[in-house]
Amino acid sequence: MLIVSLLSSTAIGYLLARVLLPVYKPAWTDLLLKVSLGAGLGAGVTSGFYFSTRILIGPSRAISIATEFLLLASAAAGFWLARRKRIVIAAHAVPCGLLWSLLPAFAVALALAVPLFLDSTASNPYGAWDAWAIWNQRARFLAQPDESWRRAFSPLLNQIAGAGAAHGDYPMLLSGYIARCWTWMDSIGGVAAPIATAALFSAATVGVLVSALAILRGWSMAMIAGLILLGTAFQLISPWQYADIPIGFYYVSSFALIQLADADSQRILVLAGLATGLAAWTKNEGLLFALLLTCAVAVNGFMSKNWRGMAVFAMGAAAPLALAVCFKFFMAPPTGTFGQASLGDTMHRLVEWSRYLKIAKAFWIEGVAQGAGIAHPILCLAALGACLKVSMERLRQPVIICSLAALLAVYAGYFCAYVITPLDLNWHLNTSLDRLYAQLWPSLLFLVLGIFKTAEELATTTLTNQRDRTTGRTKNKKVKR
Repeated sequence: MLIVSLLSSTAIGYLLARVLLPVYKPAWTDLLLKVSLGAGLGAGVTSGFYFSTRILIGPSRAISIATEFLLLASAAAGFWLARRKRIVIAAHAVPCGLLWSLLPAFAVALALAVPLFLDSTASNPYGAWDAWAIWNQRARFLAQPDESWRRAFSPLLNQIAGAGAAHGDYPMLLSGYIARCWTWMDSIGGVAAPIATAALFSAATVGVLVSALAILRGWSMAMIAGLILLGTAFQLISPWQYADIPIGFYYVSSFALIQLADADSQRILVLAGLATGLAAWTKNEGLLFALLLTCAVAVNGFMSKNWRGMAVFAMGAAAPLALAVCFKFFMAPPTGTFGQASLGDTMHRLVEWSRYLKIAKAFWIEGVAQGAGIAHPILCLAALGACLKVSMERLRQPVIICSLAALLAVYAGYFCAYVITPLDLNWHLNTSLDRLYAQLWPSLLFLVLGIFKTAEELATTTLTNQRDRTTGRTKNKKVKR
Protein backbone atom coordinates (compact mmCIF):
# COMPACT_ATOMS: atom_id res chain seq x y z
CA MET A 1 0.00 0.00 0.00
CA LEU A 2 2.94 2.35 0.50
CA ILE A 3 3.93 1.84 -3.13
CA VAL A 4 0.33 2.38 -4.24
CA SER A 5 0.10 5.61 -2.22
CA LEU A 6 3.37 6.92 -3.72
CA LEU A 7 2.23 6.03 -7.23
CA SER A 8 -1.16 7.67 -6.66
CA SER A 9 0.27 11.03 -5.55
CA THR A 10 2.92 10.98 -8.29
CA ALA A 11 0.29 10.17 -10.92
CA ILE A 12 -1.83 13.14 -9.81
CA GLY A 13 1.13 15.51 -10.09
CA TYR A 14 2.28 13.96 -13.37
CA LEU A 15 -1.14 14.33 -14.99
CA LEU A 16 -1.32 17.93 -13.79
CA ALA A 17 2.06 18.60 -15.39
CA ARG A 18 0.95 16.87 -18.60
CA VAL A 19 -2.13 19.10 -18.79
CA LEU A 20 -0.27 22.40 -18.36
CA LEU A 21 3.15 21.75 -19.93
CA PRO A 22 3.84 21.24 -23.63
CA VAL A 23 5.52 18.12 -24.98
CA TYR A 24 9.28 18.61 -24.90
CA LYS A 25 11.69 16.97 -27.30
CA PRO A 26 13.88 14.96 -26.87
CA ALA A 27 11.63 12.60 -24.96
CA TRP A 28 13.95 12.08 -22.00
CA THR A 29 13.67 15.72 -20.97
CA ASP A 30 9.88 15.60 -21.13
CA LEU A 31 9.60 12.39 -19.10
CA LEU A 32 12.16 13.38 -16.46
CA LEU A 33 10.69 16.86 -15.96
CA LYS A 34 7.09 15.71 -15.66
CA VAL A 35 7.79 12.70 -13.46
CA SER A 36 9.99 14.79 -11.14
CA LEU A 37 7.46 17.61 -10.95
CA GLY A 38 4.70 15.04 -10.55
CA ALA A 39 6.41 13.42 -7.57
CA GLY A 40 6.91 16.68 -5.65
CA LEU A 41 3.78 18.58 -6.68
CA GLY A 42 1.65 15.46 -6.24
CA ALA A 43 3.01 14.96 -2.72
CA GLY A 44 2.17 18.58 -1.85
CA VAL A 45 -1.32 18.47 -3.36
CA THR A 46 -2.27 15.18 -1.70
CA SER A 47 -0.84 16.36 1.63
CA GLY A 48 -3.01 19.48 1.54
CA PHE A 49 -5.97 17.44 0.33
CA TYR A 50 -5.49 14.91 3.15
CA PHE A 51 -5.30 17.64 5.80
CA SER A 52 -8.33 19.48 4.40
CA THR A 53 -10.34 16.25 4.32
CA ARG A 54 -9.57 15.66 7.99
CA ILE A 55 -10.67 19.19 8.85
CA LEU A 56 -13.89 19.11 6.82
CA ILE A 57 -15.00 15.46 7.03
CA GLY A 58 -13.06 13.77 9.79
CA PRO A 59 -10.46 11.02 10.26
CA SER A 60 -11.70 8.23 8.01
CA ARG A 61 -9.30 6.00 6.06
CA ALA A 62 -11.96 4.98 3.54
CA ILE A 63 -12.97 8.59 2.88
CA SER A 64 -9.34 9.73 2.52
CA ILE A 65 -8.57 7.05 -0.06
CA ALA A 66 -11.87 7.48 -1.91
CA THR A 67 -11.55 11.25 -2.19
CA GLU A 68 -7.97 10.94 -3.45
CA PHE A 69 -9.06 8.47 -6.12
CA LEU A 70 -11.69 11.05 -7.09
CA LEU A 71 -8.91 13.63 -7.38
CA LEU A 72 -6.88 11.21 -9.51
CA ALA A 73 -9.89 10.60 -11.76
CA SER A 74 -10.35 14.36 -12.17
CA ALA A 75 -6.70 14.77 -13.15
CA ALA A 76 -7.03 11.93 -15.65
CA ALA A 77 -10.13 13.54 -17.15
CA GLY A 78 -8.29 16.85 -17.51
CA PHE A 79 -5.44 15.07 -19.24
CA TRP A 80 -7.84 13.39 -21.65
CA LEU A 81 -9.50 16.67 -22.56
CA ALA A 82 -6.13 18.39 -23.12
CA ARG A 83 -4.35 15.45 -24.75
CA ARG A 84 -3.43 17.39 -27.91
CA LYS A 85 -0.35 19.37 -26.99
CA ARG A 86 2.09 21.54 -28.88
CA ILE A 87 5.66 20.27 -29.20
CA VAL A 88 8.65 22.29 -28.00
CA ILE A 89 12.08 21.15 -29.19
CA ALA A 90 15.00 21.73 -26.83
CA ALA A 91 17.74 22.87 -29.18
CA HIS A 92 20.80 21.47 -27.42
CA ALA A 93 19.40 18.70 -25.19
CA VAL A 94 20.99 15.95 -27.34
CA PRO A 95 24.73 15.59 -26.69
CA CYS A 96 27.33 15.43 -29.42
CA GLY A 97 31.04 14.81 -29.56
CA LEU A 98 32.92 14.90 -26.27
CA LEU A 99 29.82 16.08 -24.37
CA TRP A 100 28.73 12.42 -24.23
CA SER A 101 31.43 11.96 -21.56
CA LEU A 102 29.28 13.90 -19.10
CA LEU A 103 26.70 11.11 -19.07
CA PRO A 104 28.89 8.39 -17.51
CA ALA A 105 30.22 10.97 -15.04
CA PHE A 106 26.68 11.82 -13.96
CA ALA A 107 25.80 8.11 -13.80
CA VAL A 108 28.76 7.49 -11.49
CA ALA A 109 27.67 10.39 -9.24
CA LEU A 110 24.18 8.88 -9.00
CA ALA A 111 25.62 5.44 -8.35
CA LEU A 112 27.58 6.88 -5.42
CA ALA A 113 24.64 8.92 -4.09
CA VAL A 114 22.26 5.96 -3.82
CA PRO A 115 24.40 3.77 -1.49
CA LEU A 116 25.26 6.89 0.53
CA PHE A 117 21.54 7.51 1.09
CA LEU A 118 20.88 3.84 1.88
CA ASP A 119 23.83 3.55 4.26
CA SER A 120 22.85 6.69 6.17
CA THR A 121 19.24 5.52 6.33
CA ALA A 122 20.22 2.06 7.55
CA SER A 123 22.33 3.53 10.35
CA ASN A 124 19.60 5.98 11.39
CA PRO A 125 16.21 4.81 10.05
CA TYR A 126 14.24 7.27 12.20
CA GLY A 127 16.07 10.25 10.74
CA ALA A 128 17.91 13.02 12.55
CA TRP A 129 16.64 15.07 15.51
CA ASP A 130 14.01 17.23 13.82
CA ALA A 131 12.62 14.24 11.93
CA TRP A 132 11.45 12.32 14.98
CA ALA A 133 11.05 15.34 17.28
CA ILE A 134 8.94 17.44 14.88
CA TRP A 135 7.92 16.08 11.48
CA ASN A 136 7.38 12.36 12.16
CA GLN A 137 6.02 12.95 15.65
CA ARG A 138 3.33 15.28 14.28
CA ALA A 139 2.62 12.78 11.50
CA ARG A 140 1.95 10.11 14.13
CA PHE A 141 -0.70 12.32 15.71
CA LEU A 142 -2.15 13.41 12.38
CA ALA A 143 -2.64 9.80 11.21
CA GLN A 144 -4.67 8.77 14.26
CA PRO A 145 -8.10 7.31 13.33
CA ASP A 146 -9.96 9.27 16.03
CA GLU A 147 -10.20 12.88 17.17
CA SER A 148 -6.76 12.69 18.75
CA TRP A 149 -5.35 13.58 15.31
CA ARG A 150 -5.74 17.25 16.28
CA ARG A 151 -2.88 16.84 18.74
CA ALA A 152 -0.60 17.30 15.73
CA PHE A 153 -1.01 21.04 16.30
CA SER A 154 -1.98 21.10 19.97
CA PRO A 155 -0.63 23.79 22.34
CA LEU A 156 0.60 20.89 24.50
CA LEU A 157 3.39 20.39 21.95
CA ASN A 158 4.96 23.53 23.41
CA GLN A 159 5.68 21.55 26.58
CA ILE A 160 7.79 19.03 24.66
CA ALA A 161 11.50 19.49 23.98
CA GLY A 162 11.91 22.87 25.59
CA ALA A 163 8.85 25.13 25.62
CA GLY A 164 8.00 25.20 21.93
CA ALA A 165 10.95 23.43 20.28
CA ALA A 166 8.53 20.82 18.87
CA HIS A 167 7.21 23.65 16.66
CA GLY A 168 3.51 22.91 16.60
CA ASP A 169 3.11 26.04 14.46
CA TYR A 170 5.08 24.64 11.51
CA PRO A 171 3.10 24.02 8.30
CA MET A 172 1.99 20.45 7.70
CA LEU A 173 3.04 19.40 4.18
CA LEU A 174 5.73 16.89 5.18
CA SER A 175 3.91 15.58 8.25
CA GLY A 176 0.66 15.45 6.29
CA TYR A 177 2.18 13.44 3.45
CA ILE A 178 3.77 10.90 5.81
CA ALA A 179 0.51 10.62 7.78
CA ARG A 180 -1.36 10.10 4.50
CA CYS A 181 0.99 7.25 3.57
CA TRP A 182 0.49 5.65 6.99
CA THR A 183 -3.28 5.99 6.58
CA TRP A 184 -3.11 4.18 3.26
CA MET A 185 -0.94 1.46 4.87
CA ASP A 186 -3.32 1.23 7.86
CA SER A 187 -0.23 1.17 10.06
CA ILE A 188 1.13 4.14 12.00
CA GLY A 189 4.75 4.70 12.89
CA GLY A 190 6.69 2.58 10.42
CA VAL A 191 9.99 3.92 9.09
CA ALA A 192 9.28 3.02 5.44
CA ALA A 193 7.01 6.01 4.72
CA PRO A 194 9.39 8.75 6.01
CA ILE A 195 12.36 7.11 4.26
CA ALA A 196 10.44 6.82 0.98
CA THR A 197 9.32 10.45 1.26
CA ALA A 198 12.91 11.64 1.79
CA ALA A 199 14.07 9.62 -1.23
CA LEU A 200 11.16 10.92 -3.32
CA PHE A 201 11.95 14.59 -2.77
CA SER A 202 15.72 14.12 -3.12
CA ALA A 203 15.37 12.38 -6.49
CA ALA A 204 12.72 14.85 -7.66
CA THR A 205 15.00 17.82 -6.87
CA VAL A 206 17.81 16.39 -8.98
CA GLY A 207 15.35 15.50 -11.74
CA VAL A 208 13.83 18.98 -11.99
CA LEU A 209 17.23 20.69 -11.94
CA VAL A 210 18.66 18.48 -14.70
CA SER A 211 15.61 18.33 -16.97
CA ALA A 212 14.72 22.05 -16.75
CA LEU A 213 18.29 23.11 -17.53
CA ALA A 214 18.44 20.62 -20.41
CA ILE A 215 15.33 22.20 -21.95
CA LEU A 216 16.35 25.80 -21.31
CA ARG A 217 20.14 25.70 -21.68
CA GLY A 218 21.20 22.35 -23.11
CA TRP A 219 22.76 19.00 -22.28
CA SER A 220 26.09 20.23 -20.92
CA MET A 221 24.59 22.61 -18.33
CA ALA A 222 22.09 19.95 -17.22
CA MET A 223 24.78 17.35 -16.57
CA ILE A 224 27.11 19.85 -14.91
CA ALA A 225 24.32 21.01 -12.58
CA GLY A 226 23.54 17.44 -11.58
CA LEU A 227 27.21 16.68 -10.93
CA ILE A 228 27.69 19.78 -8.79
CA LEU A 229 24.52 19.20 -6.74
CA LEU A 230 25.36 15.54 -6.09
CA GLY A 231 28.83 16.61 -4.98
CA THR A 232 27.64 18.99 -2.23
CA ALA A 233 26.33 18.53 1.31
CA PHE A 234 22.84 18.20 -0.24
CA GLN A 235 23.44 14.43 -0.34
CA LEU A 236 24.37 14.31 3.36
CA ILE A 237 21.17 16.05 4.45
CA SER A 238 18.81 14.09 2.15
CA PRO A 239 18.50 11.03 4.46
CA TRP A 240 17.77 13.14 7.54
CA GLN A 241 14.01 13.18 6.73
CA TYR A 242 13.81 16.94 7.28
CA ALA A 243 11.53 19.38 5.46
CA ASP A 244 14.50 21.30 4.04
CA ILE A 245 14.90 19.06 0.98
CA PRO A 246 11.15 19.28 0.13
CA ILE A 247 11.13 23.06 0.45
CA GLY A 248 14.28 23.23 -1.69
CA PHE A 249 12.42 21.21 -4.32
CA TYR A 250 9.58 23.75 -4.38
CA TYR A 251 12.05 26.65 -4.59
CA VAL A 252 13.90 25.31 -7.63
CA SER A 253 10.66 24.12 -9.26
CA SER A 254 9.18 27.61 -8.94
CA PHE A 255 12.18 29.23 -10.63
CA ALA A 256 12.32 26.55 -13.34
CA LEU A 257 8.61 26.81 -14.15
CA ILE A 258 8.71 30.61 -14.28
CA GLN A 259 11.50 30.46 -16.87
CA LEU A 260 9.78 27.69 -18.84
CA ALA A 261 6.63 29.83 -18.88
CA ASP A 262 8.60 32.86 -20.09
CA ALA A 263 10.09 30.76 -22.90
CA ASP A 264 6.83 29.18 -24.02
CA SER A 265 3.36 29.54 -22.47
CA GLN A 266 1.84 31.61 -19.68
CA ARG A 267 -0.36 28.79 -18.44
CA ILE A 268 2.76 27.10 -17.05
CA LEU A 269 2.66 29.85 -14.41
CA VAL A 270 -0.20 27.93 -12.79
CA LEU A 271 2.31 25.24 -11.85
CA ALA A 272 4.85 27.89 -10.79
CA GLY A 273 2.27 29.44 -8.48
CA LEU A 274 1.33 26.00 -7.13
CA ALA A 275 4.98 25.21 -6.32
CA THR A 276 5.37 28.59 -4.62
CA GLY A 277 2.24 28.06 -2.53
CA LEU A 278 3.36 24.56 -1.55
CA ALA A 279 6.66 26.01 -0.33
CA ALA A 280 4.63 28.07 2.14
CA TRP A 281 2.78 24.88 3.18
CA THR A 282 6.13 23.17 3.90
CA LYS A 283 8.00 25.44 6.33
CA ASN A 284 7.82 28.94 7.79
CA GLU A 285 10.64 30.01 5.47
CA GLY A 286 8.33 29.21 2.58
CA LEU A 287 6.05 32.09 3.56
CA LEU A 288 8.95 34.50 3.10
CA PHE A 289 9.84 32.85 -0.22
CA ALA A 290 6.24 33.02 -1.44
CA LEU A 291 6.04 36.72 -0.60
CA LEU A 292 9.34 37.60 -2.29
CA LEU A 293 8.79 35.48 -5.40
CA THR A 294 5.27 36.83 -5.82
CA CYS A 295 6.72 40.35 -5.70
CA ALA A 296 9.32 39.31 -8.31
CA VAL A 297 6.62 37.89 -10.59
CA ALA A 298 4.59 41.08 -10.15
CA VAL A 299 7.60 43.26 -11.03
CA ASN A 300 8.32 41.09 -14.06
CA GLY A 301 4.66 41.37 -15.06
CA PHE A 302 4.74 45.16 -14.81
CA MET A 303 7.99 45.35 -16.77
CA SER A 304 6.64 43.19 -19.57
CA LYS A 305 2.99 44.31 -19.14
CA ASN A 306 2.01 40.66 -18.68
CA TRP A 307 -1.12 41.13 -16.57
CA ARG A 308 -2.55 37.74 -17.52
CA GLY A 309 0.60 35.97 -16.37
CA MET A 310 0.36 37.58 -12.93
CA ALA A 311 -3.25 36.44 -12.60
CA VAL A 312 -2.41 32.89 -13.69
CA PHE A 313 0.44 32.69 -11.16
CA ALA A 314 -1.86 33.93 -8.39
CA MET A 315 -4.47 31.35 -9.38
CA GLY A 316 -1.98 28.51 -8.91
CA ALA A 317 -0.68 29.80 -5.59
CA ALA A 318 -4.06 30.66 -4.08
CA ALA A 319 -5.19 27.31 -2.62
CA PRO A 320 -1.96 26.11 -0.93
CA LEU A 321 -1.09 29.61 0.24
CA ALA A 322 -4.57 30.08 1.73
CA LEU A 323 -4.25 26.71 3.48
CA ALA A 324 -0.85 27.67 4.92
CA VAL A 325 -2.06 31.09 6.10
CA CYS A 326 -5.28 29.72 7.61
CA PHE A 327 -3.36 27.03 9.47
CA LYS A 328 -0.76 29.51 10.70
CA PHE A 329 -3.21 32.08 12.02
CA PHE A 330 -6.29 30.07 12.99
CA MET A 331 -5.20 26.52 13.93
CA ALA A 332 -1.53 26.44 14.89
CA PRO A 333 -0.62 26.99 18.54
CA PRO A 334 1.60 29.88 19.62
CA THR A 335 5.31 29.13 19.65
CA GLY A 336 5.57 29.22 23.43
CA THR A 337 8.63 30.76 25.03
CA PHE A 338 10.92 29.19 22.42
CA GLY A 339 11.94 31.97 20.08
CA GLN A 340 9.93 34.83 21.62
CA ALA A 341 11.49 38.21 22.33
CA SER A 342 10.46 41.73 23.24
CA LEU A 343 10.60 44.58 20.74
CA GLY A 344 13.30 46.32 22.76
CA ASP A 345 15.56 43.26 22.72
CA THR A 346 15.03 42.91 18.97
CA MET A 347 15.98 46.54 18.33
CA HIS A 348 19.08 46.11 20.48
CA ARG A 349 20.20 43.12 18.40
CA LEU A 350 19.65 45.06 15.18
CA VAL A 351 22.35 47.58 16.15
CA GLU A 352 24.76 45.01 17.59
CA TRP A 353 27.29 44.99 14.76
CA SER A 354 29.29 42.08 16.11
CA ARG A 355 26.32 39.83 15.33
CA TYR A 356 26.51 40.78 11.65
CA LEU A 357 30.18 39.85 11.51
CA LYS A 358 29.59 36.55 13.30
CA ILE A 359 26.73 35.64 10.96
CA ALA A 360 28.69 36.61 7.85
CA LYS A 361 31.60 34.47 9.04
CA ALA A 362 29.25 31.52 9.65
CA PHE A 363 27.76 31.92 6.15
CA TRP A 364 31.27 31.87 4.70
CA ILE A 365 32.35 28.81 6.71
CA GLU A 366 29.20 26.90 5.77
CA GLY A 367 29.69 27.82 2.13
CA VAL A 368 33.24 26.45 2.30
CA ALA A 369 31.90 23.26 3.90
CA GLN A 370 29.70 22.52 0.88
CA GLY A 371 32.58 20.74 -0.86
CA ALA A 372 36.31 20.03 -0.80
CA GLY A 373 39.32 20.62 -3.03
CA ILE A 374 38.97 21.29 -6.73
CA ALA A 375 35.49 19.71 -6.64
CA HIS A 376 34.15 22.51 -4.43
CA PRO A 377 30.97 23.89 -6.04
CA ILE A 378 32.09 27.51 -5.76
CA LEU A 379 35.36 26.71 -7.52
CA CYS A 380 33.44 24.77 -10.17
CA LEU A 381 31.11 27.72 -10.79
CA ALA A 382 34.04 30.16 -10.88
CA ALA A 383 35.90 27.98 -13.41
CA LEU A 384 32.79 27.65 -15.56
CA GLY A 385 32.24 31.40 -15.46
CA ALA A 386 35.83 32.06 -16.48
CA CYS A 387 35.72 29.58 -19.37
CA LEU A 388 32.18 30.03 -20.66
CA LYS A 389 31.52 33.69 -19.72
CA VAL A 390 28.18 35.20 -18.76
CA SER A 391 25.58 35.52 -21.49
CA MET A 392 24.67 39.20 -21.32
CA GLU A 393 21.62 38.56 -23.47
CA ARG A 394 20.29 36.14 -20.86
CA LEU A 395 21.27 38.36 -17.96
CA ARG A 396 19.28 41.28 -19.37
CA GLN A 397 16.03 39.31 -19.55
CA PRO A 398 13.49 40.59 -16.98
CA VAL A 399 12.59 37.08 -15.81
CA ILE A 400 16.27 36.35 -15.03
CA ILE A 401 16.75 39.66 -13.22
CA CYS A 402 13.64 39.17 -11.11
CA SER A 403 14.50 35.54 -10.29
CA LEU A 404 18.03 36.43 -9.16
CA ALA A 405 16.68 39.34 -7.12
CA ALA A 406 14.15 37.07 -5.41
CA LEU A 407 16.81 34.49 -4.49
CA LEU A 408 19.18 37.15 -3.15
CA ALA A 409 16.30 38.61 -1.13
CA VAL A 410 15.64 35.17 0.39
CA TYR A 411 19.32 34.93 1.37
CA ALA A 412 19.06 38.41 2.92
CA GLY A 413 15.89 37.39 4.76
CA TYR A 414 17.62 34.35 6.25
CA PHE A 415 20.55 36.57 7.30
CA CYS A 416 18.21 39.04 9.03
CA ALA A 417 16.42 36.18 10.82
CA TYR A 418 19.73 35.32 12.50
CA VAL A 419 20.32 38.96 13.38
CA ILE A 420 17.07 39.25 15.35
CA THR A 421 16.85 35.71 16.75
CA PRO A 422 16.38 35.68 20.55
CA LEU A 423 18.08 32.27 20.73
CA ASP A 424 21.75 31.78 21.43
CA LEU A 425 23.31 32.87 18.14
CA ASN A 426 26.10 30.29 18.06
CA TRP A 427 23.68 27.46 18.76
CA HIS A 428 21.18 28.73 16.19
CA LEU A 429 23.81 29.02 13.46
CA ASN A 430 25.36 25.63 14.22
CA THR A 431 22.05 23.78 14.20
CA SER A 432 20.29 25.34 11.21
CA LEU A 433 22.60 27.06 8.71
CA ASP A 434 23.60 23.84 6.92
CA ARG A 435 19.92 23.08 6.31
CA LEU A 436 19.25 26.55 4.91
CA TYR A 437 22.05 26.00 2.43
CA ALA A 438 20.43 22.72 1.41
CA GLN A 439 17.22 24.64 0.71
CA LEU A 440 18.87 27.22 -1.53
CA TRP A 441 21.69 25.36 -3.32
CA PRO A 442 19.53 23.80 -6.07
CA SER A 443 17.99 27.18 -6.92
CA LEU A 444 21.37 28.90 -6.83
CA LEU A 445 22.83 26.33 -9.23
CA PHE A 446 19.85 26.62 -11.55
CA LEU A 447 19.96 30.41 -11.78
CA VAL A 448 23.76 30.83 -11.95
CA LEU A 449 24.29 28.11 -14.56
CA GLY A 450 21.33 29.50 -16.46
CA ILE A 451 23.10 32.80 -17.16
CA PHE A 452 26.35 31.24 -18.42
CA LYS A 453 26.97 30.63 -22.08
CA THR A 454 26.85 26.91 -22.87
CA ALA A 455 29.43 24.70 -24.54
CA GLU A 456 26.93 24.10 -27.36
CA GLU A 457 26.52 27.83 -27.96
CA LEU A 458 30.27 28.40 -28.02
CA ALA A 459 30.74 25.51 -30.44
CA THR A 460 28.00 26.88 -32.71
CA THR A 461 29.52 30.38 -32.60
CA THR A 462 32.99 29.03 -33.42
CA LEU A 463 31.63 26.99 -36.33
CA THR A 464 29.72 30.01 -37.66
CA ASN A 465 32.83 32.22 -37.47
CA GLN A 466 34.87 29.61 -39.31
CA ARG A 467 32.25 29.41 -42.04
CA ASP A 468 32.14 33.21 -42.30
CA ARG A 469 35.93 33.34 -42.69
CA THR A 470 35.86 30.63 -45.35
CA THR A 471 33.04 32.39 -47.20
CA GLY A 472 34.90 35.70 -46.99
CA ARG A 473 38.06 34.20 -48.43
CA THR A 474 36.11 32.64 -51.28
CA LYS A 475 34.44 35.96 -52.07
CA ASN A 476 37.79 37.77 -52.03
CA LYS A 477 39.27 35.27 -54.49
CA LYS A 478 36.32 35.75 -56.82
CA VAL A 479 36.68 39.53 -56.65
CA LYS A 480 40.40 39.32 -57.52
CA ARG A 481 39.65 37.07 -60.46
